[in-house]
Amino acid sequence: MTVLDVSGVAVRLAGRQVLTDVTLKVAAGELVGLIGPNGAGKTTLLRAVLGLLPLAAGQIRLVGRTPAQVRGTVGYVPQRHEFAWDFPIDVEKAVLAGLARRIGWMRSPGRADRIAVAEALERVGMAQLRRRPIGELSGGQRQRVLVARALALRPELMLLDEPFTGLDNPTQSLLTDLLRQLGEEGKAIVITTHDLPAAAAVCGRLCLLNGVVVADAPPAELTDPDVWLRAFGVGGSDALSRTLGKADAA
Repeated sequence: MTVLDVSGVAVRLAGRQVLTDVTLKVAAGELVGLIGPNGAGKTTLLRAVLGLLPLAAGQIRLVGRTPAQVRGTVGYVPQRHEFAWDFPIDVEKAVLAGLARRIGWMRSPGRADRIAVAEALERVGMAQLRRRPIGELSGGQRQRVLVARALALRPELMLLDEPFTGLDNPTQSLLTDLLRQLGEEGKAIVITTHDLPAAAAVCGRLCLLNGVVVADAPPAELTDPDVWLRAFGVGGSDALSRTLGKADAA
């Protein structure tokens, strides 16, 4: 089943064409890595999927519905610097706040909401720290909180923006294993990242983006130097080919 269907999407921001004729389909259980240089439009595409940006052309459907119709039900993990870590709440309340749109702004969370939060914290290894103020967390712990906020929604689609950046090894391993588990459970997952080895290790497909979709294929098939030249302005290399090949074999 196709969960995310991006068809011919174009986005203009401040008079600049950021995305042109972007098409991407992600099925249930698929993990897709969105790869490209800075300014390639990766975060722009995620925000368009969330319904936060207007489209100049094309359409986006999530299980046949528009982003506006499913707003608040897509699990989104933003880059860590986008979250207000100085806000005076603990870990549990930070995750619970991610359900505000579903619960209703003036309503109290119910038992099912609290169970969803507890399960999400358990999955990211943060249950024991649920009462800790978020301002006291390490970078890796903060990333786990953001992932838990997304998981608590129990979404069909998860979007993660640069989830591996600046992580310690234990947190990166936990996140990699968790993404694989979620894929096995049927979640559709899209991650943006500059960490090519991590993306190749966890993603079944890599979509190379630089304003347009340059290539979309399993990691082991993306060894043509011309593809990387068009995506990044640099050629492929033997080291790159070995990295992709080893990751696919693993």
